[in-house]
This record gives sequence, structure tokens and C-alpha cells, in this order.
Amino acid sequence: MAPRSKSVASAAWTCAVCAALVGCGSGDGLTRHQVSGEVRYKGQPVKIGTITFEPTPEVGKEAPTGYAVIRDGRFTTEPGQGAGAGAYIARIYAGDGQAIAPRAVAAGDPEGPPPTAKLVFGRALLEDYGHPVELPAKNSELVIELPK
Repeated sequence: MAPRSKSVASAAWTCAVCAALVGCGSGDGLTRHQVSGEVRYKGQPVKIGTITFEPTPEVGKEAPTGYAVIRDGRFTTEPGQGAGAGAYIARIYAGDGQAIAPRAVAAGDPEGPPPTAKLVFGRALLEDYGHPVELPAKNSELVIELPK
């Protein structure tokens, strides 16, 4: 694939993912509640990351999944992006916030992003982490300390 077509394809993929995230939730008829809070690692706020609230089987077959971005240790689900009530897994990806060049991650990968692009999450603080939470049937606030 030519460099220009790779960047166009990458931009199209990014737009599709963003559109899906924005489109998910609103108007689906499921009861959602705003979830906000703090995420810490070794006692310090996580610089940047994501948190996804995945329903467990106990919640039922049709339950909303919530999503938020973690910035400087804080997160808040946007309107229409919250989770329902019940047992959820808070799935967290946390980065150190130190931007790195993608080629430093996948050196010599001809299909990777251009060397001028930066991965803003930086290096992962831990691999895929799932934290069980019980969400109430109202807006709620959580504090999550990631394991060392």
C-alpha cells in the first residue's frame, strides 16, 4: 500500500471507530448512569488511559457497556455512554503518558505509522486489567487503585 493510501486508510479507520463510540449508547433504550472517578497506580494518578465498564452475566443479556477516557487520574462517562446498574468489570488500559514514536515500538515495520506520529498513551503501566465493580442504579463515583 502506498504511504498516502495508508494514511487515508488509517484516518478512515480512526473515524469509523470514533463514530461507533459516539453512536453507541444514545437511543438504545437501556438505562444508563454516569460513572466518574479516579484511577491510581502506585498511589499516583494515571496520566492517560481508558476505562470500559463491561457487564457481567449477572446483569443480564441486554446491559449497556460504559466507556470513558482517563486523563490525569480522572474519568467521567459522557452523557449516553454510562453503564447500567449491577456487577461490571472495569477494564482499564493505563499508559505513562510519555509519547513515543511508533517505530520505537515496532522498529522496521513498513506498515506502521509514519515516524513523525506519536503514541500518546506511552508505555503500558500494566497489561489488560479487569477490576470487578458493583454499580448502583444512580450516578456514581469510583476510586480504583491498580495493582503494582
